[in-house]
Amino acid sequence: MDFFGIGPLELLVIAVLALIVLGPKRLPEFAVQVARLVRDFRKYTASLSGEVSNVIKEFEREQAAIDAEWKEVGEGLGDAQAQLQSALGDAERGARTVEAEIQGDGAAPPEPAKPPAASGDGGAPPA
Repeated sequence: MDFFGIGPLELLVIAVLALIVLGPKRLPEFAVQVARLVRDFRKYTASLSGEVSNVIKEFEREQAAIDAEWKEVGEGLGDAQAQLQSALGDAERGARTVEAEIQGDGAAPPEPAKPPAASGDGGAPPA
């Protein structure tokens, strides 16, 4: 039986010394004060332990919420990546199709149409 790391023999020596120093009249009062101190200390440590546990639980809840948000972000990025890869694949297939059409015709690609010149003579060529 250890009490605060003190064995039964050491506890007996302390009790005898307390009886000698305090005397038989003051020893019961001192014992009551020590008991109150121990009780208050236990209440304080239990309260502190409860508060620490509550803080840890709250932190774990917040961390779980943050993890869930990051998971959603990761899933959204995965979806966006898949869409981009699909669009890129479609663009590559379209480019290959156009390239094959150009090479199959053996002709140069048509030049883009030029917009008509804006003139006040109704579109007649200049003289």
